[in-house]
Amino acid sequence: MKPAVAKKTNPVLREGEFGQAPVAIVWYASQLSHVIGPLAERLFEICGIRTVLVCLDRRSIVRPDAMKLTGNAIAEIIEVAHLLEPPPEMDAAEFTEEARGFESRTGLSLRDVVRSDRHFGISYVTGAEFPASRYTHNLDDMQMRHIAFRLCTYNEDLIDHRTPEVVLAYPGLIASMA
Repeated sequence: MKPAVAKKTNPVLREGEFGQAPVAIVWYASQLSHVIGPLAERLFEICGIRTVLVCLDRRSIVRPDAMKLTGNAIAEIIEVAHLLEPPPEMDAAEFTEEARGFESRTGLSLRDVVRSDRHFGISYVTGAEFPASRYTHNLDDMQMRHIAFRLCTYNEDLIDHRTPEVVLAYPGLIASMA
């Protein structure tokens, strides 16, 4: 099984896009929508840092006009909803081996990454009646760990290629915490 993000073929991870300009990676969360635009403007104005906004998809952005998404501060918007889709058919033994290698290399348990998410983690709560999340409908444990693996490797590649000065993420969201 190959990593979720191929460094040479993923159009999101183009090298040299910003030249030598410093970059901030900001994971969109609706709770932060009122501060993302002003923060990006300030980072650009004071430090020359251009912001790469990462979101599930553009439709998930609340009040994009208030965020000044067309200004100089927001250099790019990356959509990652495809990484939350159920994984294609996979060889369980091959994925287990890859997952073990990843966990050994990073010290992260993919199951812990899944548990920390407000949507995926509901599957691990016992004795409570939480509503099912739309993201975990019909997913088994291995599929959820595979999604966490894809998100982790995607984030690793994104950070390796963009070498950000700062990363801003919102807790409780698997996409930004992975």
